[in-house]
Amino acid sequence: MITHSDIKYVIVQAGGKGTRLGKYAANRPKCLVPVYGKPMIMKTLEIYKDKKVIIIGDTHFDMLFNYITEIGDSGNYTLLKTDESGTAAGIGAALNYIPKNQPFIITWSDLYFEEEQKFEFDTELLVGLAGNFDCRWSLNGGKFENTPSQENGVSGFFVFKDKKRFESLNTYKSLVRGFLSDYYSSHEISSFTNHGCFEVGTTEKYKEILSQEVNHRFFNEVKIENNKVYKKCIDQNYNTVHEAEKEWYAHVKDSFTRIPTIYSINPLVMSKIDGKHAWDIKTNKDWIIDNYCDSIQQLHSIEEVLCNDNSDCVESYMHKPYQRVMQVRHIIKDFSSPVIQINNKSCRNPFCDMKSYEKIIEQYLLKDIQYNIIHGDCTFSNTLVDDKNQVWFIDPRGTFGKTKVYGDSRYDWAKLYYSAVGNYDKINSKKFNVDLTNGVKLDIESNGYEHFGEYIIQRSKMSKLEMLLIHAGIWFSLSGYVKEDTDAVLYSFYKGCELWTEAITLI
Repeated sequence: MITHSDIKYVIVQAGGKGTRLGKYAANRPKCLVPVYGKPMIMKTLEIYKDKKVIIIGDTHFDMLFNYITEIGDSGNYTLLKTDESGTAAGIGAALNYIPKNQPFIITWSDLYFEEEQKFEFDTELLVGLAGNFDCRWSLNGGKFENTPSQENGVSGFFVFKDKKRFESLNTYKSLVRGFLSDYYSSHEISSFTNHGCFEVGTTEKYKEILSQEVNHRFFNEVKIENNKVYKKCIDQNYNTVHEAEKEWYAHVKDSFTRIPTIYSINPLVMSKIDGKHAWDIKTNKDWIIDNYCDSIQQLHSIEEVLCNDNSDCVESYMHKPYQRVMQVRHIIKDFSSPVIQINNKSCRNPFCDMKSYEKIIEQYLLKDIQYNIIHGDCTFSNTLVDDKNQVWFIDPRGTFGKTKVYGDSRYDWAKLYYSAVGNYDKINSKKFNVDLTNGVKLDIESNGYEHFGEYIIQRSKMSKLEMLLIHAGIWFSLSGYVKEDTDAVLYSFYKGCELWTEAITLI
């Protein structure tokens, strides 16, 4: 009897163009499509962390290789590039890593595992059945049939007693139709229903998954009872973030009227705001933007203090964008190009001329700095608008560089601009596109507030150059923050280059 505990080797078939996933797999192998905040292949490596995982890739192999080796945090893998095609592609080479007489798993890379599959069998082959998602092939009476099914659908998860029969593998045929059907008889096949597992194989399924994702920070637990919101940190690695939020609320709760009523700081308990995010509101947009600007000004007017040095601004405007971009540079194929064609424009890559980058930041963003109480992250995602068009601020960052509560007021204005003009919030909902077929083309769904850009700059009392430089830096900083989503990384970097270029034309 073979059980899941006996398995030491897993082959992941990550080849194929991913055409059924449409734009979500246009720039990357489908195994790098993120589900619940993590690329599918990284989740598979996490589930099978005690096993040797052999990953077969072809299309976008360089992206796969660079992501796993430079950004991923697992070490239990071997990467294989294949020039073969079909579901059997590369399996012959992968089997060289598996000893004789050892059981092993072959699984498709677009299966998302919430938990390790547990099983036992005493046949030559164990076939995973979907149970709750559609499959093109089914297993009936131990025979593979080209008939769609859920209950008996062949999910793409197979466990083999050993690799002996793979001597007859023909990679020009599919694994199921051309090999398993021909070389395994019905009495040699058993099956089980996969558990804690689903397929992410189509655009429709992926959109369904996106609609179910939680809309609060993963390290927080948020409960709502009797019109009160109870919020606590559930990941101690992020406790400092939660503590900064609590300290900010404690500091402003008696002087800033545009936050929920704070009932308790420890634990953090506040009133529930009945409101919507600004992108969901289609009317009275001028009134809403006015209220945003009024609220930001009210917050900043509570207190102004002298800034003893510019180290926080150096960190936020110069070092942080650079450091974040450097974390993901390996998956940006033209990162070393000083000029990149973006939306039919020749755009400067500032990281190819660091002396100029630092000089511009120093000259235009690091002088005559005043500190005010700031929110630190007042995007549309972190604010709500009620039925009277009043704006309510939630989820404060509470820090600017190393300083708590206080910071450069320009940063708050740039974060509003980031949502209103940059449509940043659509990155979170994946409503954007990066087309790399002929240069770089960026597209993002509108929040509906771009035409207020000049008005926001006017209300901020910033120059357009200041706004564009900080806005570009925020996008660059985002690139390393969203590294679980390679498309978001690319969009953020290229958008930063586009904005940087627009900014320096004003110098």
